[in-house]
Amino acid sequence: MDPDSIRTAERVPHGGESDRDVLDFSANTNPRTPDGVADVYAGALEASSRYPDDDYPEFQAAAAAFVGCDPNRVIPTPGGLAAIRLAMETALEPGDEALVPYPSFGEYAREVRLQGATPRFVRYDELCEIGPTVLEASALAVICTPNNPTGDAIDSDALEAFAARCADTDTTLLVDEAFLGFTDRSSAAELELETVVVARSLTKLFGLPGLRAGFAVA
Repeated sequence: MDPDSIRTAERVPHGGESDRDVLDFSANTNPRTPDGVADVYAGALEASSRYPDDDYPEFQAAAAAFVGCDPNRVIPTPGGLAAIRLAMETALEPGDEALVPYPSFGEYAREVRLQGATPRFVRYDELCEIGPTVLEASALAVICTPNNPTGDAIDSDALEAFAARCADTDTTLLVDEAFLGFTDRSSAAELELETVVVARSLTKLFGLPGLRAGFAVA
Protein backbone atom coordinates (compact mmCIF):
# COMPACT_ATOMS: atom_id res chain seq x y z
CA MET A 1 0.00 0.00 0.00
CA ASP A 2 1.31 3.42 -0.96
CA PRO A 3 1.73 5.68 2.14
CA ASP A 4 1.18 8.91 0.19
CA SER A 5 -2.07 7.59 -1.27
CA ILE A 6 -3.42 6.65 2.16
CA ARG A 7 -3.35 10.30 3.26
CA THR A 8 -5.60 11.44 0.42
CA ALA A 9 -7.99 8.48 0.18
CA GLU A 10 -11.62 9.08 1.07
CA ARG A 11 -14.07 6.58 2.50
CA VAL A 12 -16.54 4.97 0.12
CA PRO A 13 -19.86 4.49 1.99
CA HIS A 14 -20.61 0.77 2.04
CA GLY A 15 -22.78 -0.55 4.84
CA GLY A 16 -22.23 0.18 8.51
CA GLU A 17 -24.61 3.16 8.56
CA SER A 18 -25.38 3.99 12.22
CA ASP A 19 -28.14 6.53 11.55
CA ARG A 20 -31.43 4.67 12.07
CA ASP A 21 -33.27 7.25 9.96
CA VAL A 22 -31.20 6.34 6.89
CA LEU A 23 -32.18 3.40 4.69
CA ASP A 24 -28.88 1.98 3.42
CA PHE A 25 -29.10 0.35 -0.02
CA SER A 26 -25.32 0.26 -0.53
CA ALA A 27 -24.93 -3.33 0.67
CA ASN A 28 -27.51 -5.84 -0.58
CA THR A 29 -27.54 -8.84 1.74
CA ASN A 30 -29.71 -11.92 1.89
CA PRO A 31 -32.30 -11.46 4.68
CA ARG A 32 -32.24 -15.20 5.33
CA THR A 33 -29.28 -16.91 6.95
CA PRO A 34 -28.70 -20.62 6.27
CA ASP A 35 -29.95 -23.30 8.62
CA GLY A 36 -27.34 -24.32 11.15
CA VAL A 37 -25.64 -20.93 11.55
CA ALA A 38 -26.54 -20.76 15.25
CA ASP A 39 -24.98 -24.19 15.82
CA VAL A 40 -21.80 -23.10 14.04
CA TYR A 41 -21.59 -19.99 16.21
CA ALA A 42 -22.04 -22.11 19.33
CA GLY A 43 -19.24 -24.41 18.22
CA ALA A 44 -17.02 -21.43 17.47
CA LEU A 45 -17.62 -20.05 20.95
CA GLU A 46 -16.51 -23.33 22.49
CA ALA A 47 -13.32 -23.28 20.43
CA SER A 48 -12.59 -19.58 21.00
CA SER A 49 -10.37 -20.22 24.01
CA ARG A 50 -7.70 -21.68 21.72
CA TYR A 51 -5.72 -20.18 18.85
CA PRO A 52 -6.89 -21.66 15.54
CA ASP A 53 -4.70 -23.37 12.99
CA ASP A 54 -3.15 -20.59 10.90
CA ASP A 55 -4.18 -22.34 7.68
CA TYR A 56 -7.86 -22.74 8.69
CA PRO A 57 -8.03 -26.14 6.93
CA GLU A 58 -11.73 -26.75 7.61
CA PHE A 59 -12.64 -23.35 6.18
CA GLN A 60 -10.37 -23.94 3.19
CA ALA A 61 -11.96 -27.31 2.49
CA ALA A 62 -15.52 -25.95 2.74
CA ALA A 63 -14.75 -22.93 0.57
CA ALA A 64 -12.98 -25.07 -2.02
CA ALA A 65 -15.92 -27.45 -2.24
CA PHE A 66 -18.28 -24.49 -2.63
CA VAL A 67 -16.47 -22.91 -5.62
CA GLY A 68 -14.84 -26.02 -7.10
CA CYS A 69 -11.11 -25.64 -6.56
CA ASP A 70 -8.20 -27.17 -4.65
CA PRO A 71 -8.26 -26.24 -0.92
CA ASN A 72 -4.64 -25.10 -1.13
CA ARG A 73 -5.74 -22.25 -3.40
CA VAL A 74 -8.12 -20.80 -0.79
CA ILE A 75 -6.91 -17.83 1.26
CA PRO A 76 -9.28 -16.94 4.14
CA THR A 77 -9.85 -13.19 4.59
CA PRO A 78 -11.88 -10.98 6.97
CA GLY A 79 -14.55 -10.25 4.36
CA GLY A 80 -14.70 -10.00 0.59
CA LEU A 81 -13.22 -6.50 0.52
CA ALA A 82 -10.13 -7.80 2.31
CA ALA A 83 -9.74 -10.37 -0.48
CA ILE A 84 -9.99 -7.58 -3.05
CA ARG A 85 -7.41 -5.49 -1.21
CA LEU A 86 -5.05 -8.44 -0.87
CA ALA A 87 -5.22 -9.09 -4.61
CA MET A 88 -4.53 -5.45 -5.41
CA GLU A 89 -1.68 -5.21 -2.92
CA THR A 90 -0.10 -8.19 -4.62
CA ALA A 91 -0.66 -7.12 -8.23
CA LEU A 92 -0.22 -3.33 -8.18
CA GLU A 93 2.74 -1.01 -7.77
CA PRO A 94 2.67 2.80 -7.60
CA GLY A 95 2.23 4.17 -11.11
CA ASP A 96 0.45 1.08 -12.47
CA GLU A 97 -2.86 1.26 -14.29
CA ALA A 98 -5.88 -0.90 -13.45
CA LEU A 99 -9.03 -1.48 -15.50
CA VAL A 100 -12.05 -0.82 -13.29
CA PRO A 101 -15.70 -1.37 -14.28
CA TYR A 102 -18.38 1.32 -14.01
CA PRO A 103 -21.01 1.72 -12.83
CA SER A 104 -19.96 -0.81 -10.24
CA PHE A 105 -18.76 -1.28 -6.66
CA GLY A 106 -17.18 2.01 -5.57
CA GLU A 107 -14.44 0.40 -3.49
CA TYR A 108 -12.51 -0.83 -6.54
CA ALA A 109 -11.22 2.60 -7.54
CA ARG A 110 -10.43 3.52 -3.95
CA GLU A 111 -8.43 0.34 -3.40
CA VAL A 112 -6.53 0.90 -6.65
CA ARG A 113 -5.64 4.43 -5.56
CA LEU A 114 -4.54 3.18 -2.13
CA GLN A 115 -1.83 1.23 -3.94
CA GLY A 116 -0.66 4.38 -5.70
CA ALA A 117 -2.06 3.08 -8.99
CA THR A 118 -4.50 4.73 -11.40
CA PRO A 119 -7.97 3.36 -12.18
CA ARG A 120 -8.98 3.39 -15.84
CA PHE A 121 -12.76 3.19 -15.98
CA VAL A 122 -14.42 0.92 -18.54
CA ARG A 123 -18.13 0.20 -18.88
CA TYR A 124 -18.80 -3.05 -17.03
CA ASP A 125 -20.49 -4.59 -20.08
CA GLU A 126 -17.55 -3.76 -22.37
CA LEU A 127 -14.66 -4.86 -20.17
CA CYS A 128 -14.50 -8.41 -21.51
CA GLU A 129 -14.14 -7.05 -25.06
CA ILE A 130 -10.82 -5.34 -24.31
CA GLY A 131 -7.93 -6.59 -26.41
CA PRO A 132 -4.22 -7.23 -25.86
CA THR A 133 -3.02 -3.68 -26.58
CA VAL A 134 -4.88 -2.20 -23.62
CA LEU A 135 -4.23 -5.22 -21.42
CA GLU A 136 -0.48 -4.99 -21.98
CA ALA A 137 -0.57 -1.52 -20.40
CA SER A 138 -2.67 -2.71 -17.45
CA ALA A 139 -1.34 -4.51 -14.39
CA LEU A 140 -4.83 -5.47 -13.22
CA ALA A 141 -8.36 -5.83 -14.56
CA VAL A 142 -11.42 -6.09 -12.32
CA ILE A 143 -14.59 -7.97 -13.21
CA CYS A 144 -17.68 -7.93 -10.99
CA THR A 145 -20.14 -10.70 -11.80
CA PRO A 146 -23.01 -10.31 -11.27
CA ASN A 147 -22.23 -6.62 -11.49
CA ASN A 148 -23.12 -4.50 -8.47
CA PRO A 149 -25.49 -2.65 -8.72
CA THR A 150 -26.89 -3.60 -12.17
CA GLY A 151 -27.16 -7.34 -11.54
CA ASP A 152 -25.81 -8.40 -14.95
CA ALA A 153 -23.81 -11.64 -14.93
CA ILE A 154 -21.04 -12.05 -17.49
CA ASP A 155 -21.33 -14.88 -19.99
CA SER A 156 -19.05 -17.73 -18.90
CA ASP A 157 -17.48 -18.19 -22.33
CA ALA A 158 -16.76 -14.45 -22.62
CA LEU A 159 -15.17 -14.43 -19.17
CA GLU A 160 -13.02 -17.45 -19.98
CA ALA A 161 -11.82 -15.87 -23.23
CA PHE A 162 -11.02 -12.61 -21.45
CA ALA A 163 -9.16 -14.49 -18.70
CA ALA A 164 -7.05 -16.17 -21.38
CA ARG A 165 -6.16 -12.80 -22.93
CA CYS A 166 -5.21 -11.49 -19.48
CA ALA A 167 -2.97 -14.52 -18.99
CA ASP A 168 -1.28 -13.88 -22.34
CA THR A 169 -0.40 -10.30 -21.30
CA ASP A 170 0.43 -11.23 -17.68
CA THR A 171 -2.41 -9.02 -16.46
CA THR A 172 -3.91 -10.07 -13.13
CA LEU A 173 -7.66 -10.62 -13.47
CA LEU A 174 -9.58 -10.03 -10.25
CA VAL A 175 -13.08 -11.51 -10.39
CA ASP A 176 -15.39 -10.31 -7.63
CA GLU A 177 -18.05 -12.98 -7.13
CA ALA A 178 -19.76 -11.52 -4.06
CA PHE A 179 -23.18 -12.06 -5.64
CA LEU A 180 -22.45 -15.09 -7.83
CA GLY A 181 -24.10 -17.44 -5.34
CA PHE A 182 -27.47 -15.95 -6.27
CA THR A 183 -27.03 -17.40 -9.78
CA ASP A 184 -26.42 -20.85 -11.26
CA ARG A 185 -23.11 -19.74 -12.83
CA SER A 186 -19.89 -21.59 -12.03
CA SER A 187 -17.01 -19.80 -10.34
CA ALA A 188 -14.01 -18.42 -12.21
CA ALA A 189 -11.97 -20.40 -9.67
CA GLU A 190 -12.51 -23.39 -11.96
CA LEU A 191 -10.40 -21.73 -14.68
CA GLU A 192 -7.19 -22.56 -12.78
CA LEU A 193 -5.16 -19.79 -14.41
CA GLU A 194 -2.29 -18.32 -12.41
CA THR A 195 -3.30 -14.78 -13.36
CA VAL A 196 -6.89 -15.15 -12.09
CA VAL A 197 -7.81 -14.21 -8.52
CA VAL A 198 -11.36 -14.75 -7.28
CA ALA A 199 -12.83 -12.82 -4.34
CA ARG A 200 -15.77 -14.30 -2.44
CA SER A 201 -17.80 -13.06 0.51
CA LEU A 202 -20.04 -14.68 3.11
CA THR A 203 -21.80 -11.33 3.57
CA LYS A 204 -24.22 -11.20 0.65
CA LEU A 205 -25.39 -14.77 -0.02
CA PHE A 206 -25.38 -15.97 3.57
CA GLY A 207 -26.59 -12.73 5.17
CA LEU A 208 -23.67 -12.51 7.60
CA PRO A 209 -22.14 -9.01 7.22
CA GLY A 210 -21.23 -8.81 10.90
CA LEU A 211 -19.13 -11.98 10.73
CA ARG A 212 -16.57 -10.39 8.34
CA ALA A 213 -15.64 -13.58 6.54
CA GLY A 214 -14.61 -14.16 2.97
CA PHE A 215 -11.83 -15.68 0.93
CA ALA A 216 -9.68 -15.35 -2.15
CA VAL A 217 -8.86 -18.11 -4.61
CA ALA A 218 -5.50 -17.78 -6.34
